[in-house]
Amino acid sequence: GVLIFNEDWIVTHTERGDNFAMVRVTKGETSLDLVSVYLPPDHKRATETLRQLRLVAKDWTNVVCGGDFNCT
Repeated sequence: GVLIFNEDWIVTHTERGDNFAMVRVTKGETSLDLVSVYLPPDHKRATETLRQLRLVAKDWTNVVCGGDFNCT
């Protein structure tokens, strides 16, 4: 998940998948898409997570992404 502690930023949109969450926060004219991703160590599940992420992320801008990527 994503926690927003700064009350000046307003959550204006959310998206969820099996292993990711995105919140769009807006302050005035500025928007940020904050993404938390968990990529499982299992290749098949990690590939499916990335596929889902690509499908919903087409229109995201100003993306900040963090998470647990389990890449080797």
